Amino acid sequence: MHIMRKNVMEGFSVPELFCPYMLDIVTMMVSKNPEIIKEVDELGWTPLHYAAFRGNVSAIRSLIKRNSSVAYILDNCGMSALHVAAYGGHIKVMKELIRLRPDTCDLLNHKDQTAVHAAVLGEKPAVIRYILKTPTLAGLVNEADDDGNTPLHLAASIPNSAIMKALARDCKVDKTATNVHHSKAVDIYLGNNIELVRTIDIYNTHRALVVRDSFFSYFQGSIIRPTFRSRIHISTVQFLGLYD
Repeated sequence: MHIMRKNVMEGFSVPELFCPYMLDIVTMMVSKNPEIIKEVDELGWTPLHYAAFRGNVSAIRSLIKRNSSVAYILDNCGMSALHVAAYGGHIKVMKELIRLRPDTCDLLNHKDQTAVHAAVLGEKPAVIRYILKTPTLAGLVNEADDDGNTPLHLAASIPNSAIMKALARDCKVDKTATNVHHSKAVDIYLGNNIELVRTIDIYNTHRALVVRDSFFSYFQGSIIRPTFRSRIHISTVQFLGLYD
């Protein structure tokens, strides 16, 4: 995301304004024109969105102190400053936003996604670990978007095993949740490979016998011998915690 919009703040670009050393200038401008806090650009972003994008905690604190309602302004996609901070991996900004306005955790974008969804899509494992330890956010880990996807569903669709592992191994996360397509996170992770899913289900149920780097699962009198690729996927799924 690269944004260099020139705005009414006397010719400065917003990213420039929210660099740490520019806070005094921002404070001065806001004191002259308090309403500028709530002004939006073509993306629907307010100065608070940009402060969150830059990870500027001091600016966040200053802007909300001036007008706390700005924390609830959503951009054209329904993204709040908390969504932006979560997506960008700015944990300190998230902490400050939640400290000042705890109910911003409940804000949803236009796809009914929470800041937890945003953190997953931003591929920020550290943010996910922080979320799981934060009561006001941890309660959102099983919230589904308008496609029925929980954060775990989204994690299963991106190539970041650290996020998947963090979510799947947490007892608060529902690994059995299904989306509108009746898919669980493990189905998405395995690319809906029915044969492989069946193999893993059997493996999970009967606990395969491992012999010389191969295993055999007995099911209704038949022996299933997974391919080498299947064994790798099964090991990965076990490792990530999608199956116990």
